[in-house]
Amino acid sequence: MPRTINNLIQSSSKIQILDIIVQAMENTEKQAISAQQQQLISGLRSDDENIFNIQTGSDEYSPAYAKKKGKLKPIDLYDTGAFSGGVFAQPSRDGILLDSSDQKSQLLQKNYGTEIFGFGTGAKTDYLDAVGPEFVRLISESLNEKVSV
Repeated sequence: MPRTINNLIQSSSKIQILDIIVQAMENTEKQAISAQQQQLISGLRSDDENIFNIQTGSDEYSPAYAKKKGKLKPIDLYDTGAFSGGVFAQPSRDGILLDSSDQKSQLLQKNYGTEIFGFGTGAKTDYLDAVGPEFVRLISESLNEKVSV
């Protein structure tokens, strides 16, 4: 038997939207981490600018390090893989905290800015492609209805 609009309104008033948002972010944590890692590897910050060294103001590696990396830019903050491999996502009611458990995280944020974490346009789109359907699924589950996106 189909539910009436009044039944849906009554059901929706009982939904804890913030809790569902946090649950959707928790359920898609791996996708958030992947989106952040891909953005770092691409050499982009959360403001869609190239990663640059705050001290030098340059988005290029030093000549000596460029020789080691085999490229001048973009700065990708990848050397051993410990930093990008340590990326984690911590969802909360205030949003999603992205950081790395690597011991160099604070130093890299000091040298390259806190904008190295967070989603730029591309990473945000990638992550929304994962979290959006999960949010809809959780809402549907809460309403005990099938909702399509």
